[in-house]
Amino acid sequence: MGETKKGGWGDELMDNMVEYVANHFFYSSLKKNSGTIEELAKEISKMEQDKICELLCILGGIISGHIEYSEKLSPDLEALNKKWASNMNKIPKSEKEDLK
Repeated sequence: MGETKKGGWGDELMDNMVEYVANHFFYSSLKKNSGTIEELAKEISKMEQDKICELLCILGGIISGHIEYSEKLSPDLEALNKKWASNMNKIPKSEKEDLK
């Protein structure tokens, strides 16, 4: 394993991984503003490692379709998820099967 002390090569590796994840995850929604992506990646890479791990866990949950993880990022996302779930419940089961 690599060093974990502050300033060790493990930190640089973590920074690169975080920048990669941030760029990959947010690219589709922010591709018209690459400066925002770079700024976001830099801000994430400045976080403490436990906060980075928590953020990566949340992002992983969102990517894999667990909406409760997105609610941890923002109360607005929680409201949006509830509205989406409510709308999905109005669709008949047969139509949902057709969507699959």
